[in-house]
Amino acid sequence: MFDRFRNAILRKERLRYNNIISAAQVSLPEEWYGREYTYFHQDKSDRGTRPISEELGLLCYLSAYGKMHRDKIRIALSNMNLAEMCSSNINIVDWGCGQGLATFVFLDYLAEQGIECAVDSITLIEPSELALRNAELFLTQRQKDESTRIRTINKLFCDLTERDFDGIGSGATFHLYSNILDVPGINMKELTSWLNVFPATDNYIISASPKYVPGDERIRTFFSYLNHARILWSREESNKTYNEWGANFTFNIKVAHLHSV
Repeated sequence: MFDRFRNAILRKERLRYNNIISAAQVSLPEEWYGREYTYFHQDKSDRGTRPISEELGLLCYLSAYGKMHRDKIRIALSNMNLAEMCSSNINIVDWGCGQGLATFVFLDYLAEQGIECAVDSITLIEPSELALRNAELFLTQRQKDESTRIRTINKLFCDLTERDFDGIGSGATFHLYSNILDVPGINMKELTSWLNVFPATDNYIISASPKYVPGDERIRTFFSYLNHARILWSREESNKTYNEWGANFTFNIKVAHLHSV
């Protein structure tokens, strides 16, 4: 099952996001096809908020939520002046990255828009070793002709140290918080404090999560701890439909600029 998926990824000369979703769907065991969502209604998943601990869960997540994950990030990106923000070398930090989907969508979007900039580093932070391994696989394959430094950090946020962020360049840094700020149990004050270690003058925050009351409150708490932050764009939607795949989903998206002083 998973070897088939991995080999499909490695065979792609120019790996793109849709290739990942298609490979996951055809690699799923037959008994799970069409019912991938049910995997995340089991106790061991807690509706997808716990770190994924088996390979079947990785494939189910990609197949069930991959398109929705992509669309939420693209909504945020389409409301940013990325041509100006990415006018020189950039860094990406993907907090609670899962399989690195937000970073992958970000890179695909820059390419689609013809925005040429060097990505100096990608930092992937994720407590699930299996998900992190996929994130590294996807992004290494995508960036194989580039000089991007890809760093993986297999830790919970509470276990991070300043040394984990050594070597990140001084270019603009994009911090991706995709489907993570709404998750219970995260110390938001501690999480925002890590933004102080980045040398970039310009740090951009992209937060995209589902919309529901407890999650919305946690997201507000996160942004309340940010100093010198300016909200560039914000939108909440309780029932969004996209014709391409005909599913409804909610979102709470915020984009902010954190300027060092």
